[in-house]
Amino acid sequence: MKVDSRLVIIAIIAVVFIIDLVWFTPRQIRTFFGMQSEIRGFKEKITQFNKEKSHKHQYIADKLRVEEDIMNLRSLILTSQDIPKLQAYLSRRAKENGVEVEEIRSAPPQIYKTVGESKFFSLPIHMRLVAAFHSVGKFLNAIEGGEYFLIMKKLSMRGSKPYHRVNIDLWVILKE
Repeated sequence: MKVDSRLVIIAIIAVVFIIDLVWFTPRQIRTFFGMQSEIRGFKEKITQFNKEKSHKHQYIADKLRVEEDIMNLRSLILTSQDIPKLQAYLSRRAKENGVEVEEIRSAPPQIYKTVGESKFFSLPIHMRLVAAFHSVGKFLNAIEGGEYFLIMKKLSMRGSKPYHRVNIDLWVILKE
């Protein structure tokens, strides 16, 4: 019996195809689906990275803004050498708002708070003024929103229209 060579080739191809279909294709399918889940995981990680990257830029901008705010706030806290400058500032603001200053005096500083190695002091300042009621309000508004941390502790007004005698006790925070 003579075997047809074409038939042998077709049979070999059929056997290889069946082995591929039974043995290799399921493995390839499992590997493909396994890779799909890995690809999804990578896509999620890339998306999360892009979100965090955009947040990082926002965090950096926020950090720079906060550092600038801290530097600005630090410049508002005076030292004991700045007391004459503060008194000149209060006199200037009073004059700008139509308030006559009769007296500005400060008491000795008192320890207010210790933060780490830094010490902060409260400096009581007493002011005696003569002014119209609305001028006092404008003056207080000007110094409250002004260049320094000033805390009004006490205010008393006596007198009649148009001018009142005003006593103000302020606290100023000083750093060592």
